[in-house]
Amino acid sequence: MLEVEEPKQRERPRPAHRDVPLSLLALAIPVAVLLARLLIAMPRPFISGGDTGFIELGIRKALRGRATLGPYSRFGWFHPGPALYYLFAPVYALAGSRSRALFLDAWLLNGGCALGVVLLIRRRLGEVAARLTSALVGVWMVAVGFAEFLNPWNPSLLALPLLFMLFLAADAAAGSVWSLVLAFLVGSYLVQTHLAVLPLVGVVLGATLLAWGQGARGRLKVHARPLLVGVVGVAVLWAGPVVQQFTNSPGNLGEIASFFRHPPAAAGTGGHGIRAAAGAVTAHATVMPLGRPADLGLHGGRLALATVVALLGVGVAVLAWRRSRFLAWLAALTPLSLAIAVAATTRVVNDLLPYLFFWTAPLILPALVAAGAWFFTRASNGPPGPRNHRRRAVAVGTGIAVVLTMAAATRAAIRQPTATFFASPDAVPTARLIERRVGPRTQVFTLQADGHFEVAAVFLQLERDGYRFRVLPPFDTVMTDAGRRRATIPLLVTLRTASPANVPLAGEHFGTVGELEVWADHRPGEIVGG
Repeated sequence: MLEVEEPKQRERPRPAHRDVPLSLLALAIPVAVLLARLLIAMPRPFISGGDTGFIELGIRKALRGRATLGPYSRFGWFHPGPALYYLFAPVYALAGSRSRALFLDAWLLNGGCALGVVLLIRRRLGEVAARLTSALVGVWMVAVGFAEFLNPWNPSLLALPLLFMLFLAADAAAGSVWSLVLAFLVGSYLVQTHLAVLPLVGVVLGATLLAWGQGARGRLKVHARPLLVGVVGVAVLWAGPVVQQFTNSPGNLGEIASFFRHPPAAAGTGGHGIRAAAGAVTAHATVMPLGRPADLGLHGGRLALATVVALLGVGVAVLAWRRSRFLAWLAALTPLSLAIAVAATTRVVNDLLPYLFFWTAPLILPALVAAGAWFFTRASNGPPGPRNHRRRAVAVGTGIAVVLTMAAATRAAIRQPTATFFASPDAVPTARLIERRVGPRTQVFTLQADGHFEVAAVFLQLERDGYRFRVLPPFDTVMTDAGRRRATIPLLVTLRTASPANVPLAGEHFGTVGELEVWADHRPGEIVGG
C-alpha cells in the first residue's frame, strides 16, 4: 500500500502561514508589474494576424458557444479541443474583444501556473522549499524570456501549464485527490491545445492514477465528491470534440488518427533517429543555464546536462521514496518526461521545427526542485530558534535567492514589450474596402486568399464588423469546424499579395491596400464545395 507520509517525518516542517511569503512575492510582483503594463496598453490600436488571428477567431466562436475544436494544424486537421478558446474568452470579452487581450490572457495563464507551482510546494513542504522553487522557476522564466509567456500562439501556451501538471501529478501520486482532479483538467487542456504533448500527458496521468488508486484503496467513498467533480469536468472539456466526431464526416479525431496511421505523401515520411530526437528535446530542456538554442542539433553539453539532471532525479527518487513520496515522484518525473519526449519525437511526422519543442523547456525543473527541497529541508531540520544556525542559514540563503530572482524578473517585466508580434495595420482599411463593395451585412459573400500574414487579420476585422462570408481553400478548414460545404457564390472577393508580375484576375480590381490586392467578381448561381 502506498504511504503518503510517515508520521515520524512530516514533509512540511512547520505551518507555512507563519513564514513571510517571500516565495510568492518573488513571482507575484513581476507578474503584477507586467499585468499592469498590459492593462495600460490595452486601448492602443492592434489587430492580430497570422495564426494568432485565427486563434482570436476561435475565441470569438467560443463566445457564441460554437467552438468544438482546437487550433488549426498545418497538416489539415485541428488540435483536439477548444479548451484554449473557452479559457481565454472571458477576459477577451471583458476587454471589449480587443486583440491585445490575448497577450493578457497568455500572461495570466502562464503567470498563474508559475504561482500555482510555488503554492503547491509551499503547502506540501513549507516556505524554505517554496523559496527555492520560486527562485528556480523565476530564473528559468527569465532565461526563456517573458516574450514566450506573452505569446498567445498555442505552442507557447504549453510549457508552464505542463510544469504545473507535473507538480500536480506528483502531489496526486502522494495522495492528494484534488491534485489528481486538477492534473486531469490541466492535462486535458494541454492535449486539446497541442497534440505534441499527448504521449507525455497520457503516460504521466496514467501512472499518477495508478499510484493514487493504490494509495486510496478502500477509501474511495471519502473521495467521491472531488472524483465526481473531476469526471464531470473532463467530460465537459471533451464533449465538444466527441460530438463533432460523431456529427461530422469525417470527424476531426478520426482525421487525426488516420493522419498518423497513414501520413500523406505531402507531409513527408514519419520517424526520426534517436540522435535527432535527443537533440530536439535537450535543445530547449537545457535553456537554463545554457541559454536559448541556436538550432535543434545534438550538442554534447546540452545532452550531458540533461543526462546529469535525469540521473539526479533518479537518485533523489530512490533516496526520498521512504520518507517523502511527493519528492520521490517529483524527482522521477524529470527522467520519465525526458525519456517519453525523446521517444515521441522519433515518431514526429515531417521536419523537427523549433516551435514544436518549446514545451520541453521545463522538463528538468521537477528534479532540480526535488533535489533542492530534499537537501534544504533536511539541512534546516530541528527546532526553530536562535541556536539552530543551519535553519537560519538556509532561511537567509533562500531569502537572498528569491530577492535576487524578484529583482531580475521585475526588471524583465519592466523591459518586456507589451506585444510579441507586429500588428496588421492594413487589415482595417482592406476590410472597409471589401465592406463597401459587398454592401449590406445581410449579403453572404465568398472570400479566397493567398497565404499572406494580413489575411487572418482581414477575416477577423470582417467578422468583428458583422459580415457573413465563407472562405475557399486553403483557409476554409481554418475558418470552420465543419470543413467544406457546397454553396453558391453570388460574389467572390479575392485577396492576393500585390506584385508587378501578377496577371489580372476575372472581375473588377477594386483596390490595393499595402501589400494586398482586392478583386471582386459576381458569379450568380455558381456552386463550389463538396
